[in-house]
Amino acid sequence: MNEYLSKKIRILSFFSIVGVVFCHAYNYYDRFLQSATFIAEGAVPGAMLQFFISNALVRFAVPLFFMFSGYLFFVKFEFSWKGYLKKVLKRVYSLLVPFLLWTALAGVLLYFVYKMAGLERYSIVYEKIGLALTDGVWVWLINSPAFQLWYLSDLFKLVLISPVIYWLVKKCKLLPVILFGILWILELFFIINYEGLFFFTIGAYLAVNKISITGMTDLKESVTDKEKYKRVTRILTILWIVGSFSYALLSATTVPSLGAACMLMLLYKINVATGIFAVWRLYDVNFGKFQNGKFINALSTYTVFIFVSHEPLQHLLTDVLLEKMVFNGAHTLVYFVLPVVMILACVLVGMVLKKLCPKVYSLMVGGRI
Repeated sequence: MNEYLSKKIRILSFFSIVGVVFCHAYNYYDRFLQSATFIAEGAVPGAMLQFFISNALVRFAVPLFFMFSGYLFFVKFEFSWKGYLKKVLKRVYSLLVPFLLWTALAGVLLYFVYKMAGLERYSIVYEKIGLALTDGVWVWLINSPAFQLWYLSDLFKLVLISPVIYWLVKKCKLLPVILFGILWILELFFIINYEGLFFFTIGAYLAVNKISITGMTDLKESVTDKEKYKRVTRILTILWIVGSFSYALLSATTVPSLGAACMLMLLYKINVATGIFAVWRLYDVNFGKFQNGKFINALSTYTVFIFVSHEPLQHLLTDVLLEKMVFNGAHTLVYFVLPVVMILACVLVGMVLKKLCPKVYSLMVGGRI
């Protein structure tokens, strides 16, 4: 893997985590967005705008994370049981330790809020603390109060079954990608999240079969090929944006039914795939100009810390702010301002911890410093 591709993955990971934070910033009902979610408020401009961004435009982010994880896991990996065990032990530190640590920290935060008079009414506090009081804190190992950590849990499961994935993509090539893709499209039940399984396997397939994913830099000096690459990128970007808007419009204006839900699911999947291709190529055409910029590179080193630390605090602050801000446009104002503040605050806290307590910071981010 060359330096360009390494930086590309790192910077796109940062853009993706910004997308994840905005995905979690959606503050209308229902806040648990899924592929077949209908906008409860209907064609309300504020709700549609948030839905357009949170459940359409940035939904490429998590699949891209899984794809990167699959690729990076296998890119220099020639299978052996010794090598497999070494990688599993490494992932215990980089995935399970942050999962347990941030689950505990989130639980303490929510319990502290719960004990404050009247604050137990906030949705995430009521749900997560109520769950622990009913079933015991061990239930948080399955349903973490830092709900974004499901990604770490599922990624570790994929690491455990990585020998199977390796064998499948080595011997059967595209067949497992197609089969897992069908699981993803149909959202059929599987022990592991079907989205993670599909995109992790795509990354594995590309790495194991040594397929180049660098992008436009593979085109050498061919001006014609590069112009064609840019033209296709523009088309994909337009399709991505139009698809996102169409999905949001359909979610807002369609009467909920099984047929409509299936249509939403299909449009969602198409849009995610289009978004991944568009963002990957947009980096080559535009974002790549910033890959040597000190600012974006500095921010990208805190991608993992932003991911593990932004929730459930953002969710809680959203509830508090919307309760206090009773005026038209409050939902939209909170939606656009709070995620930016959270990202900057996470970076600032990460910088301080990294400087003052580097070992603690390393533990919090699984050694990704």
